[in-house]
Amino acid sequence: MASASLTDELGKAFTDNFEFKGDYHHFSTESKAPNPGLTIKGVGLVGLPLGERDAQAIASLQPAVTGTTLKRGQASSSSSSLVRPGVVTLDGTKVSFNNPHWAGFVDDLATKTVWKTLGVDAYTRKPRCELVKLSLHQPGTSSPLVQESPKADGAFATIVIVLPSECQGGQVHVSTGKGRTPTILDTTKNAAFTTSIIAWYNALFTSVQPVTSGYRIALTYSLIHTSLNTPKPGIPTAHTIDRAFRSVLQKWKDGKYMGEAKPRVPLMAYVLRGRDTEPSRGMEGLSARDAHIVKFVLPIAKSLGFSVHIASLKKKMVGIPHKDHFAYHCIPSHKRSRHGHDDYLSGFDDYEDYMYDADMRESYRHGDYDTPPMGDIESEEQVLSEVTSLDGGKMSVKLTEFHFDEDNLVPQDAFKNAYPEEESFDRDNGEVKLKYRSNALVLYRPEDETEVILAVKGPYWFLKQLEITSKPTTRANAVVSATLQRLEGKGTRGNGWYPEPDAGATAITLLNHATAWKQHALWNKAIPYCKGVPIADITAAIANAAKVFKLDLLKDGLLSLIKDTKELNRRFELVKAISSNDPKGSSRGWLEELTQDALSSCTNPTVSDVPSLVSVAQSRGPAAILSLIPKIEKKGTYAVLIALAKGLHELRQSSSTTSQVKGELGTAVRQCIAAAIPQWEQGLYGSYWNCKPTDETDKTKRICEIVELCYTIGDLQPCIDLLNSLLQFERNVDVTKRLTEIHTPLIPHLRSTLAKLGKPANSEPFASFYRHTISLYLSRVLRTKPEIPSLPSKPIGCGQCADCTQLDKFLRDATSSSTCFKTTQPRRTHVEAQIRKERYLANYVTTETVKSGSPHSLFVRKRPEVMTALKWGDAKAAAQAFVKGVCADERSLRELMGARYDDVVKAIEGTKLFAVGELVISGDFSAGLGADSSAMAVDSSVPVVHSAGGSGGGTKRKRK
Repeated sequence: MASASLTDELGKAFTDNFEFKGDYHHFSTESKAPNPGLTIKGVGLVGLPLGERDAQAIASLQPAVTGTTLKRGQASSSSSSLVRPGVVTLDGTKVSFNNPHWAGFVDDLATKTVWKTLGVDAYTRKPRCELVKLSLHQPGTSSPLVQESPKADGAFATIVIVLPSECQGGQVHVSTGKGRTPTILDTTKNAAFTTSIIAWYNALFTSVQPVTSGYRIALTYSLIHTSLNTPKPGIPTAHTIDRAFRSVLQKWKDGKYMGEAKPRVPLMAYVLRGRDTEPSRGMEGLSARDAHIVKFVLPIAKSLGFSVHIASLKKKMVGIPHKDHFAYHCIPSHKRSRHGHDDYLSGFDDYEDYMYDADMRESYRHGDYDTPPMGDIESEEQVLSEVTSLDGGKMSVKLTEFHFDEDNLVPQDAFKNAYPEEESFDRDNGEVKLKYRSNALVLYRPEDETEVILAVKGPYWFLKQLEITSKPTTRANAVVSATLQRLEGKGTRGNGWYPEPDAGATAITLLNHATAWKQHALWNKAIPYCKGVPIADITAAIANAAKVFKLDLLKDGLLSLIKDTKELNRRFELVKAISSNDPKGSSRGWLEELTQDALSSCTNPTVSDVPSLVSVAQSRGPAAILSLIPKIEKKGTYAVLIALAKGLHELRQSSSTTSQVKGELGTAVRQCIAAAIPQWEQGLYGSYWNCKPTDETDKTKRICEIVELCYTIGDLQPCIDLLNSLLQFERNVDVTKRLTEIHTPLIPHLRSTLAKLGKPANSEPFASFYRHTISLYLSRVLRTKPEIPSLPSKPIGCGQCADCTQLDKFLRDATSSSTCFKTTQPRRTHVEAQIRKERYLANYVTTETVKSGSPHSLFVRKRPEVMTALKWGDAKAAAQAFVKGVCADERSLRELMGARYDDVVKAIEGTKLFAVGELVISGDFSAGLGADSSAMAVDSSVPVVHSAGGSGGGTKRKRK
């Protein structure tokens, strides 16, 4: 069986002692109370309201001060030496009641009226109400302040029934102790004809004030607890409060709450009720009610060594509307299903009826209604601020405000029936938000303060607050340890740690502490977490450490940092930072190893690494780069390869570069471009649905970039390879889409690029690319116009029925590819017969009967080649537009296509198929490159283009 938690036991102590649900006393009057038929042994039946004769008779039963006993009938004023006591008290055994209804009246009074007022929990066994005494107060008499000491076991309260009697004075004073301001209960109003009921817990103090005239006659009962296995009811007293809180706090102080019985944050906050409390003013800012609580708890907590504070409390609850509110059914469905209420549809027959009730939906979205009541709660958060000490001490670190867990709050249902200070309803998200403000009494053990701050603010924040000292303190060690665990990913992030200091900046702070404490082991643990820290900050940290440690002592941490750094450029910068703080060169050996390791493992460099790679080529020679290029990833590295090619070419152009090195650098440049070309299309997934056909795209930009780079380096072979790859397609590729998405926007931008470079628009190898592009479209997209039979002028079919009219209309509609006859079998058979009768229709349409549903359906579909022929006009117009996009006028088209111009015209008219051979660009096009072209000549081994008219498409570099 799990032990009770600190939250439960401390919450019970507060609830039992300061969240008392009832009243300490009860006071009411009953004008219709039954006459008890009061009978006193030695007096007889007593009339009510009480008369003078009966009062004197009752008084005669009490001996005089001298000890003389008055007999019944003896004159009370016969001797002035006999002074009778002012208060006559008769034991309950001498009193009886002739009215049979009196017992029931007293029973209901005790178990219902008084029981409810005193706030006693429901009983499992009916309590007992036992008559203790009858008392008579005569004029001038009173009862002193006393606390009831009942003799009966289980007695916890006293009930006094003041019977009807003309009386003035005799008010009852009820208080919690001597010297406390009493509550005054006046029973004199219409006293002769009213029965007054007074009840109080026995822990209270009561007194009866002097009777100024008349008589006060009262019955006193003990209310006795009889329920088994339940504690006797009572009210808190200084003794019970001390005992309850001292027990819990001592157990907490001794560390006896362990495991799940101890909250994650070793702090407890009790919700105060006083609305006038001002936490920032400490004790002076407490409301009367809150001051009453603190007055009892503070000395107990201080005596046990606890820190006691007052703080402002904010609580926020987010949830969904209550399922009984109409808005619940209009919130997003995933929120309803999350809480298992999907089937609850109050007032509607089914879910569809509800969801599509237009008036309801309109009311939800735009109606004027109050914030719906909260249903299921999705999240809660509690925040403390303005923490002010009540015990004379203060927190060593000012927290301003901080979040804490729900199990740190007592009572946990403190806001259950409270009115929120703010409430709102987000109709888009279906969220009810409630915000409450209150104040809290905060307790924690001083030795737990470090743990509290770590839990509510996080180690990164706490470390930032610590002063850097020459020696570590116990607190500093704890914070550093927690920070390392957080950096290592072993700790979870708390709810209130936002915004949390940056991990890299935190690691730098750790380095500063480690250096000040001269702990190189800590320094080595922290430095690997400086991955994102600016190099200048790391350089400064290394310089600072180098004044205290030998660099060899920091080697392990620095090696770990560099090896975990992926960016090559940053690796080199780190190596430079280390070497700049090593004037004796003791680190030269292992830094060289790190550099070589960085180069050999550089398989996925970034554009930011390019300057470092160019620097490597300059300092270590092109061989280092030539060995690196084959290792670079074949996917996703287009940008870095092109940037590297440009950087290496710039180095190649330097006047300080020797001829031999220039040649090797040229080889490296060509290798970079060759590795980039297969990737020119990778990583570009943008949609072009809203682009004009000639708009520049990311893909055309890349192609033009490669063209421009090839002219820059004086080598068009990579460009030729790229253009050839654009001309090759697998048979299953959508050539139309490919040509319109790539070639159509590319050609005008190719011409713009060439113009910018000062090259003729139709220079080679681009003229060949334009020519092959047109050839591809005409042969693979347009093809030739199919021959189809002509339809007769007379109606097709019987010419009489609606089905044949539908068939004839369908066959003559050039835009419709199919029609359906969903009808009876005889009518479907008739349509099929009409189609068979016209033999030419066998090559025009196909038929299919689908037997699902009733009646069955006959589908008549035009053959694909028929639809192609019928839509030839559209295909022709598209071909003309495509060709015009390559050559703006007939003259330039004739010059470009040369001997094949007539074939182009016939293909567009649909009279002849445009046949092509292998579409490959080859040849030496270095003539117009410039002075630098000799250094990078075109490879002469490129295959030669065969004359047009050969069979089939090429197979080289097929594009998918």
